[in-house]
Amino acid sequence: CLSIFIYNKDAFEHSITNEPFTLSITIDPNDNLTVTDVENSKFCMMANGRVCHCFEDTTLLRLFPACIPPEWQHLWFSILVQNEKRSIVSTPIVLQNKKGENPVNSFDVGILTLVLPLTVDDLSRSTVLFESLVKLPSGVIKELLIFVPNHQVQLLERVISSLCGSLSFPCKSYSEEVLFEDGYKIQAHTYTYGIQMAIKLLVAKMITTDFYLTLDADVILLRPFDLSYIIHQSSNRAIYRYESRSVHEHWWRGSESFLKIRNFPSSSQSMIGFGVTPAVLSTFGSLLALGRIQQLYCPVNIASNSTSEFHIAVDSDPFLINSEVNNTMTW
Repeated sequence: CLSIFIYNKDAFEHSITNEPFTLSITIDPNDNLTVTDVENSKFCMMANGRVCHCFEDTTLLRLFPACIPPEWQHLWFSILVQNEKRSIVSTPIVLQNKKGENPVNSFDVGILTLVLPLTVDDLSRSTVLFESLVKLPSGVIKELLIFVPNHQVQLLERVISSLCGSLSFPCKSYSEEVLFEDGYKIQAHTYTYGIQMAIKLLVAKMITTDFYLTLDADVILLRPFDLSYIIHQSSNRAIYRYESRSVHEHWWRGSESFLKIRNFPSSSQSMIGFGVTPAVLSTFGSLLALGRIQQLYCPVNIASNSTSEFHIAVDSDPFLINSEVNNTMTW
């Protein structure tokens, strides 16, 4: 069990108090984490899927300021256990900033977010999609997030508002560029298919549900929808449609190369795969993928000598500093 003690609750509640509270994480037996794994591993704190600090002394883990993003709303805390053979990430704890919270931005469990990239060229096809979305029952969808090219925002604003008018859940539209950091501007010659794929990962930073469903303009609902079709209720795991990796083998091999994953068999054809959009994605899984990409291609300096008022105390038994785990390479 990993016990996290927060000594200043002001960041998490409306009132200031010095009373600590405890968050506990358990170990997933399916990962077969051993004492040897613990003794020979490096431990790192992760915030929203990104490594923010690694520890040399694991008897007392301190949460460094780099792990607390400015103006955060939801924070996915997890621990990375890493050695030469394995990389394991604990199942995250989602913390919610209670300061100035409004219900729309609250984190919700048991419902789904929909994500749709949309352009003017796709508009005519999307009308059938929206007619089918009207049939979705209330209470299972939190919101629909639509992302359009920056130069088409004003052009599509009224049309999107009209299309969303009959839906039983909120619908919001944004410029694609809000998902990119440091004021990045998407150039006219940018590969549009690549932008759509990036949107479906980057949107995880805005999602306030455990899972989200990616859509395209040519996707339609074919039968009455029930959340149990895509989310296994007792385990809270997404259900996917099996597809052999041989169907798009170059995609899988390209992803393995890009993410520098070396623990797959030489032939990916025998590995279990899944199909394309519509796809149910784990919000935390997407954050892990983004964190991996940043680690490989946009590394940041995570060293720091100063700590915040947040502290993490770990049980003295070295085996107990681990938590419920999922393999980061196979999320």
